[in-house]
Amino acid sequence: MNVLAQQEEFKVTYKGKISEGYIKFSSPFKNGFVFSTPKKVYFVDTKGNFKQVFDVSSFSKTAFITSLSSTPKISKLNFVIVGTTEGIAILNENFSLFKTITDKDGLKDKNVTSLGVQGNYLYIGTKFWGFYIYDFSRNVLLPKPITAIDGIVDNSVRYIYVSPFDRIVSTSEGISVYDFITYTYIGYDSTEFPVLSGTINTVVPYGNVIFIGTTLGLFKFDRKSEKIFKTSLSSPVFSMELIGNSLLVGSYEGFLVYNIDQDSYYSQSVDELLGKIVSTVSLNENYFFVGCDDKSGNYAIFSSDLPNVRVLNIEYPSKKNISVIAEEVGSDKIKNFEVSAESFNLGKTYNLKFSKSQKDNTSVFNANLNELIDDTYIMDIDYFTSKGKFSSKAMFLVDNSPPSISFSAIPLFVNKNSLTVVGKLNTLDLSEAKVILNKNKVFVMDVDISSARISGDVQLNDGTNEILVVSSDNFGNYSTNKFITILDTVSPVIISMDGDKIVERNSTFTVKVLERYIDKIIFSERVSNLVEKKQEDGVEYSFSIVDKNVSSIKVVAYDLAGNSTSKEFKVIFSSVSGDIVLPNLPDKVFDKRLAFDVKLNGKFSKIFVYKQGILINAIDSPEDKTKVEINLDSGVNIIRLEGILPTGTLIQKNLKIEFVSKEQTTFASTTQVSPFGGDIERLKKENEELKKKVSELEDMIKKLSSGQKVVVYREVEKSTNEINFPALIKVPYNPDIDNFVKISKSIYGSDAFSSYFYYMLNGTNTPELVAKKGFILVPNKKLMEKIVRKGDKGLFSAISAIIDFYISRELNIPKKTPTGVLVTGNKVSYGSGLITFSFVKGGVMINF
Repeated sequence: MNVLAQQEEFKVTYKGKISEGYIKFSSPFKNGFVFSTPKKVYFVDTKGNFKQVFDVSSFSKTAFITSLSSTPKISKLNFVIVGTTEGIAILNENFSLFKTITDKDGLKDKNVTSLGVQGNYLYIGTKFWGFYIYDFSRNVLLPKPITAIDGIVDNSVRYIYVSPFDRIVSTSEGISVYDFITYTYIGYDSTEFPVLSGTINTVVPYGNVIFIGTTLGLFKFDRKSEKIFKTSLSSPVFSMELIGNSLLVGSYEGFLVYNIDQDSYYSQSVDELLGKIVSTVSLNENYFFVGCDDKSGNYAIFSSDLPNVRVLNIEYPSKKNISVIAEEVGSDKIKNFEVSAESFNLGKTYNLKFSKSQKDNTSVFNANLNELIDDTYIMDIDYFTSKGKFSSKAMFLVDNSPPSISFSAIPLFVNKNSLTVVGKLNTLDLSEAKVILNKNKVFVMDVDISSARISGDVQLNDGTNEILVVSSDNFGNYSTNKFITILDTVSPVIISMDGDKIVERNSTFTVKVLERYIDKIIFSERVSNLVEKKQEDGVEYSFSIVDKNVSSIKVVAYDLAGNSTSKEFKVIFSSVSGDIVLPNLPDKVFDKRLAFDVKLNGKFSKIFVYKQGILINAIDSPEDKTKVEINLDSGVNIIRLEGILPTGTLIQKNLKIEFVSKEQTTFASTTQVSPFGGDIERLKKENEELKKKVSELEDMIKKLSSGQKVVVYREVEKSTNEINFPALIKVPYNPDIDNFVKISKSIYGSDAFSSYFYYMLNGTNTPELVAKKGFILVPNKKLMEKIVRKGDKGLFSAISAIIDFYISRELNIPKKTPTGVLVTGNKVSYGSGLITFSFVKGGVMINF
């Protein structure tokens, strides 16, 4: 029998009861525990001194307490969090109400079912809307809940377990385990494991194993094999805490101690707990609280003489280095330690060299990770005592890739000094992001992990601004993104050498815009011969005004920053003039050919003739009397004549003539009003086509009657939506309006997979494919499900290799092959995996 099965190792230090009975939840806090009934919260220290600290009626008359949690000792925060049927109440270290979180704060579902605290974040499980995240540091509830769209099995959350190295969400139909490599939740539901349907009450991870407490007993889930095994404990389990190699279990049969190594358990012989439903167990260093969910209201506080090492946090102080912060109780009884790490995907175990420091009950293990490749690792901290070997387990990630962030476009020119920088995260392990402006001002950015988004407001200086975004993740990796933007708040200035008027000189007018970054200029009247001349202090514009009757003109100028200004000038034409005199012509003519003489007053260098806005004739050096001939179209004809004087001045005249053909005249005289109009020709054409089809059908009938075989061909274009096997499919992509988030939402119904595209398409020839073919190659829904299930980072490189193989064949360009991947024929090897591919219509089929 393992030492933890010796009952004398656990001693009762205090027994108590609550008169109202029915203890539901408990949590460690300061030097004791907080625990609750359906209506009240109490605090008891390890010596048995207790007091009531909260009555839910002060929060809501109709509310009941549904969960209870607290911030850990290692945290700088000191809060007790009370979940109810009406939202959240947060109490400070003196048990005063600090904050409430309800539907007014964005909590769409006030039925809180579970709570979890990790770092600066509070995870809030709800009955119908998945779970929300509250940021203590910013005192704000993140607006987007995590739901089934984001990968959890369903939206009805029963229990949440969070730690620096694990996030496990239990729902009504299964469990969802967060994958720190792909930044997604991988779900295991009741269709695969019926035992998980509506039964889960609590979970505790222990390295590669997740212990699941259900109403059907205690089960353990193996992460590697993805299988569930039943343990010897078949009593309903409501609460669990890990100590050494054992679980402290609150069950339907009372308070039990389960030995993990031996798969055995025993009951603590405490009269007040025997035969009771133990609903809650909480651990605080070497003390633990046990409470009963019945009218007795009994509870007990135990102490443990066993040394215990429990990992509290994992930090990455610098690249390739890790610090494990652990709670160490009974350190004087521990002889020595061994630390090892097992690769989750490769199965290789590394013995880590470490240094250890200790202050009070907190120890820090510092180790170097130079030998470890990128992967998830299971860490074992083995500690040896006179009574045997014990293990504390944790999981950590080695990731040497710099943070990846896709930023929204930052304009080169702006006219407001406040600029918001927004980025979409392709990693959820970002620890910090900041903006450095012009190398001397620093602005901290907000990190929203629920929507995978960062944002920060920057106060710009006049002129050119250098914006450097520096981001760092939890693993000591850094990335920088540099942008340039120019702040211009001064509107353009429009001037004329003649003050408030413009005077025609050499057939042109001139204005000047005092602005270095001019975008466009607009005139209120039609101008021609517009010439732009850039100068040191702005741009000079010369132009002609078409309408010689104009007395004033408004000029509007815009710069690239969006500033604009307008100014109206009086127009003074020069004495050089001319005119085009048209003869009096009838409004309606019956001859297709129209000929008439034009009288020109003034010396014109050219005459242009337009019909229906299209140039049909140009006459060089026209005489004073010039003949114009035009073939008219049926109906109304718009004729325009333009003449250019030697000064460059443009003279314009218009006339409108309707041409009625003889056929129209005859038809109108016989039928008066035609019901068919211009449809006769179309009906004739359709009649000929019908005759042709009838002839073809008659020919086919003859062949069939004579026993001949008739084959009818019909070309069918198969849609990519009909590809119901794992495949890469072609998706149209317009860089001006499309993005990865939009494509992800259209294919999978969620934008959560957009970060996958970055890993698969980055470094490939996809930009050339978009430029030349207008589409990208991405996984269909079947293939994406396979990728998420496998959760293998090396698989992204394999998919990238296939994508670039396809592009090289499509565009006849050299292919790129990512490192760590080998392409042989239609086979792609990566790490310990192998996939094959074959080209099909509309994409590439992938076989695992």
